[in-house]
Amino acid sequence: MAQPEAPSTMAPKEQKSYLGFDFSTQQVKAIVVSEGQEVLQEAAVQFDNDLPEYRTHGGVHVRGDDQCTVTAPAIMWVKALDMLMDKLRVAGADFTTIAAISGTAQQHGSVYWRTGASKTLENLQPDRFLHEQLSQAFCVPDSPVWMDSSTSEQCQRLEEAVGGPQKLAEITGSRAYQRFTGPQIAKIHQKRVEAYNNTERISLVSSFACSLLLGSYAPIDFADASGMNLLDIKTKTWSQPCLDANVTFLPHQACAPGLAEKLGAPVASAERVGVIAGYFVDRYSFDPECAVVAFTGDNPASLAGMCVGQGDVVVSLGTSDTVILWPSDPPAPQLEGHVLVNPVDSAAFMVLLCFKNGSFTREKIRDECADGAWDLFNELLDMTPRGNFGNMGMYYHLKEIIPELEGVFRFNKAGEAVGRFASREVEVRSVIESQFIAKRMYAEKLGYSLGGEGRRVLATGGASGNSSILQVLADVFNCPVYTMVGISFTVYTMVGISFTVYTMVGISFTVYTMVGISFTVYTMVGISFTVYTMVGISFTVYTMVGISFTVYTMVGISFTVYTMVGISFTVYTMVGISFTVYTMVGISFTVYTMVGISFTVYTMVGISFTVYTMVGISFTVYTMEVSNSACLGSAYRAKHGLVGGQYLEAITSQPFTLACNPNADADKIYTPMVKRFQSFEAAILANKK
Repeated sequence: MAQPEAPSTMAPKEQKSYLGFDFSTQQVKAIVVSEGQEVLQEAAVQFDNDLPEYRTHGGVHVRGDDQCTVTAPAIMWVKALDMLMDKLRVAGADFTTIAAISGTAQQHGSVYWRTGASKTLENLQPDRFLHEQLSQAFCVPDSPVWMDSSTSEQCQRLEEAVGGPQKLAEITGSRAYQRFTGPQIAKIHQKRVEAYNNTERISLVSSFACSLLLGSYAPIDFADASGMNLLDIKTKTWSQPCLDANVTFLPHQACAPGLAEKLGAPVASAERVGVIAGYFVDRYSFDPECAVVAFTGDNPASLAGMCVGQGDVVVSLGTSDTVILWPSDPPAPQLEGHVLVNPVDSAAFMVLLCFKNGSFTREKIRDECADGAWDLFNELLDMTPRGNFGNMGMYYHLKEIIPELEGVFRFNKAGEAVGRFASREVEVRSVIESQFIAKRMYAEKLGYSLGGEGRRVLATGGASGNSSILQVLADVFNCPVYTMVGISFTVYTMVGISFTVYTMVGISFTVYTMVGISFTVYTMVGISFTVYTMVGISFTVYTMVGISFTVYTMVGISFTVYTMVGISFTVYTMVGISFTVYTMVGISFTVYTMVGISFTVYTMVGISFTVYTMVGISFTVYTMEVSNSACLGSAYRAKHGLVGGQYLEAITSQPFTLACNPNADADKIYTPMVKRFQSFEAAILANKK
């Protein structure tokens, strides 16, 4: 058990640091950045792996015959924070230098504090863990989270009570969604009246996490409150029509009585809500003047982490595609998409659009038309003219969110529906153009306008490394496209040897493959090691501060579990396969060696990748996560909340590289195509009804 430590004086300005937390669905993580925004330390706690006693899968519990009820134990998040603080200390974080803290969390989830819990928060004892002291603090032990879809009835009644879905969108920024907090609270009140009546405060996951650091109930910030179907995004107060809506349904409220008092007054996302609780001063030596800045939701924090400016559009090209934008003019909320109060400028807004058919659909067309090869796919895309000879398609292999359609729809130049296109290249261009045209169309509905000096599209996610796809994105939006600088690597291939050199924040390593031997050299803060694999024997040589050792795997011998300060690993040996699982602060990876193939799976904060080596071929698959920008954004918001002023003046912009500019004729081609796409979609939706 950690012992209390004496507080120290705040460090000079040049030594100040800022701490950001991210309470996401599957893990809680933290990043410490310097005054110059350099990442100093990172740590993470994975709920499934590090807290198996809670028996979560993907960080949640799925219940009910229809599998629609999805929750997570609130006390699990508390215990994860206990573990995370110790991991940060092991990683070398100097808590005495931290000048401000902020955080983010999965949106929409809700936490129900039991009457009297505020007294417990105010009197935390530094010689005991948080989870020990707060074990009885929640009258609803399992918190509803954003994956829950069990509130259809509550959504319908809320929309009816305020005058329909469009009216609700105009008030709160979104029509009623099952995952949103207002309908979730209504369900708790209707199904668990006693628990609701015994609730002293209802927090979002973000304000709940902030409360732990503050030692008292933290207010909900405007940006995260925008995802509740309860906040009037214009007045930035709780909407009385939403709180008090009466419907013909016992117990006669669409939401719940006394809700405004249980929620507390919302605040601006950049507001300093207090100083860190004495618990953290005594236990971890935080400065007693360390400021706590309001926590927010993960999507708003991503906007902050990527330093998005007014007029910028973020297009995340992943399994599902997401568009985040900061419109220049106040947006007009629609039935599709979400309008939220901007987390870095409360007088402005942000828009969020989610599309389920992202890389899954792009890869499906790649496999059908280009034999699974991106090089051929890009060649087909590049050889087809902008506008695709007037052909247009809509590809919803999965039931889409925006719009609610499923299936594939193709139209020729004459606007006639066709079953297939005449060539592979037309199909390839059709899927890429249609995806980006849809994004532009819905963004424009919510207030985005093309043109203007300094406009940018910021591309992230797996497909952001494909220059051919990005060129179509630039043309459709008629804006230059930039990509984030987050990882650089070089692949070398020579006679008898191939190797890759990787460079990222806090870690560099080289993978070598030669005849009869493969090995990897890793260099990280405080540890270096080499993994060797040769005929008949594999071993690892580790060198750390004050200790070095070698692990051998040979016929008839294996070593099992090793645990030291800051690192644990297991070496397994079975017939035909040997592998090692490593877990350290901020990084986990597995090295596999089998007959004819060896590969390594790495998982770190913000990036995962796999290195494969097989007979006659070696390749690497990289996946970069945008989600890390939310945690980074929390650290940036902590600094902004402390120093004040305009966000982009207080925070140095993230490094972006120009990927491509739009062609001169792009606007002339694609603006009419957006209108044509909209007419096709409207006809399909009308026919569906």
